[in-house]
Amino acid sequence: EKLAGLVRRNTDVNGTGEGTASSDLVGDNDGQIIGEGVRGQVFTWDGRLHPVPREFEFPQKIDCKNMWQRWHLGQINITKEGTTQNIGPLKVLDTKDLIKRNMRKNLSKARLVMGEVEKIARALQLLKDGESVNHSNYSLIFDAAYKEVIRQRYGETAWQRKNKRYNELAYTTLYKKLCRKGTGRRVRACRRDLSGLQRSPDEHGESDS
Repeated sequence: EKLAGLVRRNTDVNGTGEGTASSDLVGDNDGQIIGEGVRGQVFTWDGRLHPVPREFEFPQKIDCKNMWQRWHLGQINITKEGTTQNIGPLKVLDTKDLIKRNMRKNLSKARLVMGEVEKIARALQLLKDGESVNHSNYSLIFDAAYKEVIRQRYGETAWQRKNKRYNELAYTTLYKKLCRKGTGRRVRACRRDLSGLQRSPDEHGESDS
């Protein structure tokens, strides 16, 4: 049952669109998302089942669309030995799946940023009630919702003036903007988002690097 549950959360990729749109993926690591209908693998380490291998490095220096793709569709990893690993949607990850505290903090940052983009997408009716991001709709949904996020956070004409800059904006940079701008409640929420991780001892004895 535990294995079945992990497989189910690894395969939360819906939709019937044609193709994988993997050519849109740029930046960090291997440059491909897993194909439509392909299940993410399950890995066993430290006596538990995980959706990623122990040596998995959570993406850090990648742009927001790149993270959106991996967040909802997963990614293909190529190991040092040249073998291929199908990693399911990163949104299923838990802090227990990452061995370094810094990666756990970046998971928390990605969750907040991706949640903000999805919230805007639903407010704009780009995603209907009960509809999920999938291979056929992820690009159009992100492009429209992300432009609205930039407009709200950087100004009415920000996208027209510096769209190349915002296309390359790292999700960690947008996280900082989301925490600084808006209500005091948003700032406090961002701080709470990471406070537990910052105070927690490193269970695996790894450094933050």
